[in-house]
Parts: sequence; C-alpha cells; structure tokens
Amino acid sequence: MEKNSIRITLRIPEQLHEKLANSADLGTRSLNSEIVKRLEESFLSNTDDRPLTASQVRELIKEELAKAGKG
Repeated sequence: MEKNSIRITLRIPEQLHEKLANSADLGTRSLNSEIVKRLEESFLSNTDDRPLTASQVRELIKEELAKAGKG
C-alpha cells in the first residue's frame, strides 16, 4: 500500500463490481489497483472538463483494444 494512501469504504452496484473485478483479473491487478488506475486515468484524459471529441474517443478505444490484445 502506498505510504500516503487512505482507506475508504465504497458502495458500488454489483454489476459494476463484477466488471471492475474482471478487468482487474485481465490486467493481473488487484481490484483496488484497478479502481485507482481508472480514477487516475479519468483525470489525465480530460483535464479541462470539456467533453471528449469523437477522435479522442476513437483513440482511447484503439488504445484499450491494443492493451487487451484485440487491436
């Protein structure tokens, strides 16, 4: 665990938990690491609060497919 991390209790829908757990397994990460990774990426990918453009969405999809070995 990171030195400056805090522990929280999080309530999420069961289906979302299943999706996150499956994604974590595919990425060989813990569920916690998967959630932290996704939260961090959400801040990095769109820091100016504007909606993503179609080309940005396409690029993100291409990147995720490549990571999953489907691109």
